[in-house]
Amino acid sequence: MNFKRKNQVLSNFNAAPMNDIIFFLLLFFLLTSSFAIPTFLKVALAKADGEGAVKQTIAITITSDNKYFIEQNEIPTDQIEMKMIELTAGKENVVINLRNDKAANWEAIAKVMNQANKMKAAVILATEANK
Repeated sequence: MNFKRKNQVLSNFNAAPMNDIIFFLLLFFLLTSSFAIPTFLKVALAKADGEGAVKQTIAITITSDNKYFIEQNEIPTDQIEMKMIELTAGKENVVINLRNDKAANWEAIAKVMNQANKMKAAVILATEANK
């Protein structure tokens, strides 16, 4: 008795048509997702007389040799945090304009940013515009 199959199962699989199917699915999802961008609400803003709260600005400069300057006055490294607290005492909406040299140590920059964070002051990092 010979029980062999007359129809043999192919052991290889041609994956070339799968590339076309995947490409069309990718194209479909890319096109439909780009049309599903939500639109933002357009709101007419109210006008007010007078000005808002005036922000108190302090300029801090860090040089390449990690020296601190507040408004052109050199401050010793160990006193920068106390001087920042002293200058901002009793003021609201304090903004610190931080100018640092490219070669300044990141620890010196982080010291000022950490103290500003504790005082809940905004920090603006001054940069040079690309040309």
